[in-house]
Order: sequence, then structure tokens, then C-alpha cells
Amino acid sequence: MRRQADRPRGFTFIEILAAMLFMALVVPVAMQGLLLANQVTQRATRMRQAGALAERLLNEALVTESWRDGDLAGAFGRPWEGYDWRITSQPWPEDTMRLVTVEVGYQVQDQRFVERLSTLASEFAEEDAGLSE
Repeated sequence: MRRQADRPRGFTFIEILAAMLFMALVVPVAMQGLLLANQVTQRATRMRQAGALAERLLNEALVTESWRDGDLAGAFGRPWEGYDWRITSQPWPEDTMRLVTVEVGYQVQDQRFVERLSTLASEFAEEDAGLSE
């Protein structure tokens, strides 16, 4: 018996076109997914850090009573470059309290985000209330 010559092996033109079309559809979607995952990770990291910075700044403002000086703003230096802050106080409708708010801003992939922490503080200084020694 005689063997038939094997046909040359390889991909047909249609198979190559189908593979290229598949790649043209899948690669952009996969890249968008990776970009989104990266953004979520960066945002979570920066959000956690901004929250810690805001808490520290709010505690410092309450202890030093610097919130009484009016609205304050600035930027954190090293190692917290890229974060800025703002402290505001506004009257609270009940009692003699003020709402003190600290905002810490940051950017992730050209989008700006702000974390806010607020608390109530007495409008009167401790000396005014007769609480100091």
C-alpha cells in the first residue's frame, strides 16, 4: 500500500483572522480591567492613608485649638507629598458648639478624592468656662 502524501500543516487564513479578531476584542477589555484594578488598589491605599492623616490632624487641631483661628489649609510635606488638607469650623444649630471638619485631598490617576472627618467642639475655650487651674 502506498501512503498518501501528508498535506502541509498550518493555520488557514480564516483561522488567523478569527484569532486576530478575538485578540482585538479581548485585549482592550483585559487592559481596562487591569487599569481599573490598579486604580481601586491605589485608591484604597491612599484613602486609608488620608483617613489616618485626617484623624491625626483633627486631634491636633482640637488639642491646640487651632480650629479657632478660622479656616486653615495646607499641604503635607515628606513623606506625605501629594496630600493636602483643610480645616473648617461652622456653627452648630444646637448649644454653643462648632462643627470642626478636616478634609484631606489626594489624586489617583488624574481623579481628585477627599476624605472628611468631623466632630463637635465647644465654642468656648476652657479658660472661659472656668475649667483651667
